[in-house]
Amino acid sequence: MKFNFILDRHKAKTSAITLCVWDHQGLEHRLKTPLRIAPAMWDVEKCRPTNIYLKPSKRLNMRLNRIKIAVHEYLNDVRTKRRKFSLMGLGRVVAKSASEAQASYPEGTLLYFVDMYIRSRSHLISNATHKRYVVFQRLLERFEGYQQKNLYLKEVNAEFVQQFMAFGEIEHYTHSTISRSIHFIRTVHNFLEKRGMRTFVYELEIPKQRKINRFVTLSE
Repeated sequence: MKFNFILDRHKAKTSAITLCVWDHQGLEHRLKTPLRIAPAMWDVEKCRPTNIYLKPSKRLNMRLNRIKIAVHEYLNDVRTKRRKFSLMGLGRVVAKSASEAQASYPEGTLLYFVDMYIRSRSHLISNATHKRYVVFQRLLERFEGYQQKNLYLKEVNAEFVQQFMAFGEIEHYTHSTISRSIHFIRTVHNFLEKRGMRTFVYELEIPKQRKINRFVTLSE
């Protein structure tokens, strides 16, 4: 089963964001979410706000990512446990995810431990460092939204690095941004290793960029 978001087109300043789900028979089911946005600020191709770094759009995109993860989990349960698809049940999932003011991280996920690490260091680091850590945290939230699932610690390995780098290319992040993010994740893993947790920290290596040296040959 597949899904995406579209705008409920009406002649108004803002339009409701509608969830479209296609079942195994190809039938389309539509569910209007409580979220709204101005049509001019909506990216039709990416199914999200055009500029996800503007403050209102950033909050909206965070809610959309949480809805993506929750909807994916619901549809996966329908498929694996052979439950009957219910638009009413899906509506409850969407309403709960959209109403959450702050993200809650399931225990055992990478973001759960990232949040734990940041809280444990809050009294030791400067405001600038704390803000930088939160930037990495938000980037991981967007990665989870991209993958439409919660990322658990046991899944953070060499394959994760490849997927994270591919995500960075799609979103046009610089190699430096991705490298610093991976380095931060390694720091969190080392923090957990010191507390007796087994991780795949040794797999969190990022390929170095190949430098092309240009030579100029002077001829007589």
